[in-house]
Order: sequence, then structure tokens, then C-alpha cells
Amino acid sequence: MTESHRLINEMTGSFKKSIRARDFKGIDRKAVAKFTDKELAIWQSEHPSDSPQFILAEHEWQRRLTVEQVRGARFAAYIGILGTIIGASITWLLTQ
Repeated sequence: MTESHRLINEMTGSFKKSIRARDFKGIDRKAVAKFTDKELAIWQSEHPSDSPQFILAEHEWQRRLTVEQVRGARFAAYIGILGTIIGASITWLLTQ
């Protein structure tokens, strides 16, 4: 690659990066959170992996995964509490 091609590639990359940075300033995290899974995947795929948009999308995926895990843990906790109450009730009935 010649020096001029390298320089053009660097300038193009810098230009694209500055456009992404400018566009990122207009993005609200809450708006990204409202995307459906498909919309978020499409939006993320439109940006390179080193862009702030891509990183924000990754954080949103992690947030959604955490929400799912918390729901599952909460359900398991409720089942555990219910089992404890039922077990205590049966024990109390059998000792009477």
C-alpha cells in the first residue's frame, strides 16, 4: 500500500470515528433500553466493535441478562419460602 493510500485510509477512519462520536452524543441510554431484542441486535450490528454504540449495546445485553437472572432467582426464593411454610405447617399438624 502506498503512503497516499495509507493516509487516505487513516483520514477516512478518523472521519467515520468522528461521525460515530457525534451520533453517540444524541443517543439516550433509556431509548436503547426500549429497543426490542431484534432492534437492539440490528442497531449493534451497524457499528464496529470498538465504537461507543456497540459497547452501549453490549451493556444493554448484560443488563437484560441480569434482569432475567434476578427474575429466576426471585422465583426460586418464593418457591423456597412456600416450601418452608408448607413443611412447617405439616410438621405442626403432625405434632398435634
